[in-house]
Amino acid sequence: MGWLSKKFEAQDDKDRQGVSRSEDALVRQRAARALGDAASGLRAAAATWRRTMLPPPSRENPSPAPDLVAVAVRAEAAAALASDLSSRLHGSELLASDRVSNRLRPPDVAELEMFDRRAVDDAEHLRAVVEQAASTSLADWPVADVERLLASVQAALADRRRFLDSMI
Repeated sequence: MGWLSKKFEAQDDKDRQGVSRSEDALVRQRAARALGDAASGLRAAAATWRRTMLPPPSRENPSPAPDLVAVAVRAEAAAALASDLSSRLHGSELLASDRVSNRLRPPDVAELEMFDRRAVDDAEHLRAVVEQAASTSLADWPVADVERLLASVQAALADRRRFLDSMI
């Protein structure tokens, strides 16, 4: 049936619909967890950067260097996007048993699995990139990779939503 729950063998249409709904919940949970972990890693890195690299304001230097602040702001924006995507996944509805699941055919399931695989793989890759970069300075982080992966997860989830909406 699906790439995440191969151990489940559906005996009839009703079982297949249940497996589809449980796979949908599993995909959303895995991607949301990876995005949440990445967001917390990005927030921690930005906080450490601000604490260590940005001096407190003084009369001689009332505002920190803009390029140092920009590094923290970019990481905080990526953390906010990852957190927002995670929240949207947690709050999204399950597959409706009477609308979408009844209309899914093998080619449709394959396309839905493609979106699922892309979203989960990119979210887990994002978490791995953030965890790997956690020991380095925020200035050395692959921020472009983080932003690219976030955009890819966002696009996969939007494509998935559009596909499911077209099935209704």
